[in-house]
Amino acid sequence: KLIKSTSKNINKTTKKQLAELSYSGFNAGFLSIDCGYTNSSDYVDKNTMLPYVSDEGYVEGGKNYSILAQYKRSATNKQEETLRSFPDGQRNCYTLPTTTGKKYLIRATFTYGNYDGNKSSENGLPFIFELHIGVNFWTKVNLTNWNPADTVWKEVITVAPDANMSVCLINLGSGTPFISTLDLRILEDAMYPFLSPSVSISYLTRRRFGLVDDFITRYPDDPIDRFWEAAQRYEFPWLNVSTNKSVRRLPGNDYFLVPELILQKASTIRSNFSEFYVNVSIINNLNFMSLDLLPIFHFAEIGNNKPTRTFNIYSDETLLFSNYTPPLLVVDSMYQRGQFLHKKGTGFTLRKTPSSELPPLINAFEVYSLVHTDSFTTSFKKCSNFLYSIHVYFNYSSLAVVDYMKEVKKYYSLTRNWNGDPCSPREYSWQGLACNYGNKKPSIIRVNLSASGLIGALHISLMKMPSLENLDLSHNNLTGAIPDYQLNSLRVVSCLVYMIWDFAGKSNEYDDYDMNEEESPLHIDTKRFTYTELRTITNNFQSIIGKGGFGTVYHGLLENGEEVAVKVLRETSIALSKDFLPEVNYWTTRIRSFPSRIGNLQEVLRGGLEYLHESCTPPIVHRDVKTANILLDENLVATIADFGLSRSYTPAHTHISTVAAGTVGYLDPEYHVTFQLTVKADVYSFGIVLLEIITGLPSVLVDPEPVHLPNWVRQKIAKGSIHDAVDSTLMHQYDATSVQSVIDLAMSCVENTSIDRPSMTDIVIKLKECLPAGTCETQLVSRSYKQKEAMDADISRQFQLLISGVSIESNEGTSSGTT
Repeated sequence: KLIKSTSKNINKTTKKQLAELSYSGFNAGFLSIDCGYTNSSDYVDKNTMLPYVSDEGYVEGGKNYSILAQYKRSATNKQEETLRSFPDGQRNCYTLPTTTGKKYLIRATFTYGNYDGNKSSENGLPFIFELHIGVNFWTKVNLTNWNPADTVWKEVITVAPDANMSVCLINLGSGTPFISTLDLRILEDAMYPFLSPSVSISYLTRRRFGLVDDFITRYPDDPIDRFWEAAQRYEFPWLNVSTNKSVRRLPGNDYFLVPELILQKASTIRSNFSEFYVNVSIINNLNFMSLDLLPIFHFAEIGNNKPTRTFNIYSDETLLFSNYTPPLLVVDSMYQRGQFLHKKGTGFTLRKTPSSELPPLINAFEVYSLVHTDSFTTSFKKCSNFLYSIHVYFNYSSLAVVDYMKEVKKYYSLTRNWNGDPCSPREYSWQGLACNYGNKKPSIIRVNLSASGLIGALHISLMKMPSLENLDLSHNNLTGAIPDYQLNSLRVVSCLVYMIWDFAGKSNEYDDYDMNEEESPLHIDTKRFTYTELRTITNNFQSIIGKGGFGTVYHGLLENGEEVAVKVLRETSIALSKDFLPEVNYWTTRIRSFPSRIGNLQEVLRGGLEYLHESCTPPIVHRDVKTANILLDENLVATIADFGLSRSYTPAHTHISTVAAGTVGYLDPEYHVTFQLTVKADVYSFGIVLLEIITGLPSVLVDPEPVHLPNWVRQKIAKGSIHDAVDSTLMHQYDATSVQSVIDLAMSCVENTSIDRPSMTDIVIKLKECLPAGTCETQLVSRSYKQKEAMDADISRQFQLLISGVSIESNEGTSSGTT
C-alpha cells in the first residue's frame, strides 16, 4: 500500500493555520514519531501540517538507516525516507506517553526501501516479524515478496492501561524488524464504545466509496487522522453518487465520527442488479479463519429517498442486518454491538429486498479483528509510606514498578534491554528478573544485578517494589547501608556473600559490609569478615579447590593457621541463591548443636551419610553426593562437604516435595520424575561414587557417545568378567571377590526404584564385610599412598578432591570404612 499525498488541495493560508494550531495544542494527544530521524529539530510534515519528532526519546537500541536513493525519489513524505532497524534482541519496544483509561489509535508504518542492500523483500525468503501492543500479540508484518518502494501500515485501537503504553517489535528469525513511523492519536471517550481494557481491535481495512481523488484520506480531513482508502469502484456496473448537502449526525451519535466529506460520497450499482459484494483485502498472508472480525458499515442516503432503498447485509450468507434502509442525509453506523464474527470469510454481500426499488448503497466501512488479551501485564502495585532509615515518610504512589527499574538503569548507566513489560510475555521477560506468574497479573519477585558494575550508593528505587522477595547486588562496588524499609515481601538481600568451612567441619557466613545485629532483618548469628580480610585469607582468591552449585570454592588460611574453604556465590547461581542464606543459617544451627551431643564435629562427619540419615534429628538428605564433594585431608581421611542443597524432614514424613536439584549423572531418576526427596536419593548418588572408585571413570562417559556409568558397567559385566569394568591402572592388584561385592553393592544402590536400594546402614555393614583387614585393604592402602606420593605438593595443600569412598587413617594397616 502506497501512501499518497492527502492535502495537495489545501491552500498555503490553511497550511499555515494548521501548523500554528498544531503547535498551540490543537492536536493535544497526538504524537507523530519519525523513526530513524536523527536531526534534533522537529519538523512539520508538508502534507498534513503535523509536527514530527525523532524517536530517540522513545526507544532504546536499534540502528538508524535511510532507504536507498532510488526509493527516496518516489517517497511521498519525509517519514518514509528513514527508519530504525533492530538487528539485536528478540524484543525491542517503544514507550509512548498515554493517559490511563483513554482510547488511542496507534499506527506503525514500514517502508523497506532496501535500506540494508539485502533485497530482503524481493529474494523470496520469508521476511516476517511481529508487533505486540503491551504484552499482547497485535499483528504480523509480512514483507515477503513486497515492493521495497511501497509502505505497509498497521493500526490498533486500544485503551491505555497506564501512563505509558509500549509497542514492541518481535524478531521471529525471518528478517530484521524495522519501523518507519509511529503515530499516537487520542480518541473521543464515546468512540468505538465496545472498547475496554480487555478488548482492543486491530485494523484490517477502512474504506470510503464514491469518486475520490486521493487514494488515502487522512488528517486534516479526518480530525483523528484515520487512514481511509479509496474503494475505487469506478467501472461498470458500479455507480458513484455524491452530494453537496450537509450530512447530519444525530445528537449523541459520537461513536465513530466519520468525516462529512466521506459521507457525502457513496457507491451503488445499476438498478438492473440486485446485489454487490464488498471484500476485505487481507494482505500479509493472515489466516482470516483464525480472526474474530468486527465489521462496521457507515450509511447515509445522499440521493432522493424515493423510490425506496432497502437491503439485507450478509456475511457468508449469514444474515447480519435485515431490511435496512439508510436515513436521508443522516449518518447511520451499523455494527453488531461489539459481537465478533468467528471463522467467517472476509467479504460481505449487500442484497436488495424484493420490495426495494433501488439497489444497495454504501458510503464507508471499517473491519477490525479482535486483539486477544491472553497475556496480562505485570502487576504495578502502587507503593506509599515507605519508612526510611531516619524514620521520615515519603509518598511514591505516582510511580510504577517499571519506572523504578528504569530509574535504576539510568542511575547506574546499565546497558540492559529493559523495555516493554518486565514479565510478559514470559519468553520476553527482562534480563535479570524473575517473576511470579501464579496470579493473573505477574509480579516481579527477584532482581539480579550481580556483577553489573554498580558503583556508589544503593538506589532508593530498588527498595520500592512491593512484590520483591530477593535482591541480588553481589559482586558490585556498592557502598553504604541497606535502608530499613517497611517492605514485607523482601526476604533476601545478597551483597557478596560467602560460605566458609574450616576443615574440622564448622561453617560460617561472611559478607563485605558491617551489619549491626539489631538493624538487620536478615541477620544470621555467625562470625563475619570484611571483603578485604577474605582476600587476605584466600591469598586474593588464588587457590581453587572445587566448584559447586552455588559457586567456586577457594582454599584459605586464617591467622591462627587454621585451614578453611571459602565458597563465593556466583552470579549465575541466582536461581539457587534463595537457598543459600537459609542453608547457612540451618547448618550453623546444626553445627552449634553437634558438640554438645556427639563431640568433635570431625568425628561426626566421618560417620558420613549414615550419620546424616540415621543419627540426625531430624534426618538430613545431602542431595548432592558426588566425588567432588568428598574432601580428603593430608592423611586421606574423607569428609563430606557442600551442604548447600541439603534438606531435612521429620520422621512423620516419607519424603519432601521439592524441585529436582543436584548434579547430572548423580541425580536419582525417581527423584527427577516425582520431585519427592528421600534419603534413597543420596544412596543412588553414593552408588555412582562407588562405581567411579572401582572404574576410575566419570559418572557420564562422552566418548564415543554419551553413556551413563551404571549402563557402561552393566555392558562390561554382561561380557562375563568384572576385570573389564575395574580401573586398568590397578593392574589387577586387587581381590576380585571383594571388588565383585563392591560392584554388586554399587549396582544395588543405583536401582531405578528407591525401595529396591539398601539403606546407608546396610551399605556400611556390607563395605566392612567386603573390605576385611587383609589383602584387599592393604592393596587399596598401598595404591592410595602411591597416588598421594605422586601428587604435586602445592596441589596436596589445596585439598584436591579425589575420587575415594574409603577413609585411611594411618599407614599402619588400620582403617575405618567411611561413607
